[in-house]
Amino acid sequence: MIYFGKGESIRGPDSEWEDELDELDDFGDDTDASLTDPDMAMSLSDADSDVEMRGGGKEYTTAEEAAALAYGDEEDYKMHPAILRANKQIYSEASSLLCTEGIIVLEAGDVFCLAKAPLDTFGASYHGAWRHNPLHGLGKEVNGVVTYGTAAMDGKMDPHVFARFQKVYFDANFNAEHTQHYQLWIDDDTHVVKREDAELFVDTLRRSTVMTDFVELISKSPCIMNLEVVLEVEMMVNSNLMMEEMSNDDDDDETEEKLDRLMDVADEKASELFLDSGICECLKQLSNVQTIHFKLGFEDRTDEDVYTPLPKHVAWIEELKRTVEGNFRASIV
Repeated sequence: MIYFGKGESIRGPDSEWEDELDELDDFGDDTDASLTDPDMAMSLSDADSDVEMRGGGKEYTTAEEAAALAYGDEEDYKMHPAILRANKQIYSEASSLLCTEGIIVLEAGDVFCLAKAPLDTFGASYHGAWRHNPLHGLGKEVNGVVTYGTAAMDGKMDPHVFARFQKVYFDANFNAEHTQHYQLWIDDDTHVVKREDAELFVDTLRRSTVMTDFVELISKSPCIMNLEVVLEVEMMVNSNLMMEEMSNDDDDDETEEKLDRLMDVADEKASELFLDSGICECLKQLSNVQTIHFKLGFEDRTDEDVYTPLPKHVAWIEELKRTVEGNFRASIV
């Protein structure tokens, strides 16, 4: 799904906003439904006070805070998108602020659904995001109304509206829904991954277009002030210890701890393979992103199994940042 920062996620058709919005008069066809739809838009009616009281003086809520809040205390960050339809002046002023200060969050399934030739064994499409495929263009504007010559999709976001947002958070969590056809056999003691499993997954990644589609999507925006990409790949794991545990009815705390750690290791190894495959190299082509932040999603674990990225991946992330931000500086000279 696509959802906005400030902690407000997409709501279903039974949203309490429906009745509120129905009471307002429609003030013209030039209003973007992606911003005024109660399931997709957020109001800035209390944005300044939220930032002042809860943001520690920051000018905007960071993407990581927004993603966490989307699943957290929604009532404290409740939005009222109906204000955008009060009149044209409020719509013009508030929607502009929304697109520059709000953070729009993409999930992996929002990108998989755009693929021209999706893989059968990798990726799951979410169909609630887009009204039209943004890879086919941003539509044509005539007299303030944007129309598309492509087939309609089942979602709520118009591509030309998405392209206005200047802060994007890509929750690149390739969970079990996306990787269900793969597993990693891992040695219980050395945590070395079986070569055949690693090669199979890497080969699949090299055939996937998910990251090139993401780059093409982002490249259609005139300017992205801040892009955050948080990568985490979840993978099924198998090992001798796990096979033994399946046939053993006795509960052993030490064994359970080892198995829990093994599942964490599988996710770490899968994420490392994701980077090693070169699938993310296309991110370096971005030239419209002013600031980029890339990290692995389990770097911030609070328990004793804190993950430290491999030196080669730390170097790659630093190179990615230099390249993308250098591309932006070169594009405005």
